[in-house]
Amino acid sequence: MLILDPENTRPVFIQLPNALPSLGIRFGQWCFFFKDMVFFEGAEAKKRCQQWLDEHEGSNETCVLFNNHGKYRLGYYVPGLQRITSQEALTQICQWMQTSGYLDIGKHRWQSRQYPESFKGADAVSWFSKYLLVSRKVSLSIGQRCIDLKLIQPVQDNLLFQDSDAVYCFAKA
Repeated sequence: MLILDPENTRPVFIQLPNALPSLGIRFGQWCFFFKDMVFFEGAEAKKRCQQWLDEHEGSNETCVLFNNHGKYRLGYYVPGLQRITSQEALTQICQWMQTSGYLDIGKHRWQSRQYPESFKGADAVSWFSKYLLVSRKVSLSIGQRCIDLKLIQPVQDNLLFQDSDAVYCFAKA
């Protein structure tokens, strides 16, 4: 059973066939994804990982433990898992955000002006957290990367991505 520490891994966008991209970890040439945001104590994490490995014995799938300050999260590798660029991943993610119906896109007010087809930064942070299984802090970085890639834009020039009522729009294609 492999236990990975943050200093030996890198966050990367990964994608399973026919699935939305998500944030995973890379260790060497291997990429792993997370099924949930659950962290376990050491003994419980090892037990769950071993149980998963036993159930998938003989397959090309594997389970590792990702150490996060003494708590462990289960990471998985399955055939077909691919690493993709952040631009590919975030383009797909922003397209899904627009069409999923799970993000409140509509008229929103920012500094006395109303903006149609817009959304609040706090709502996008919640969306990223829920659907990409990441913390709100990581969600802020993802939102800023979306601005940098011109996938979303703040309604006010030079506004950084914020976990607040600040208003943003999706970039027009």
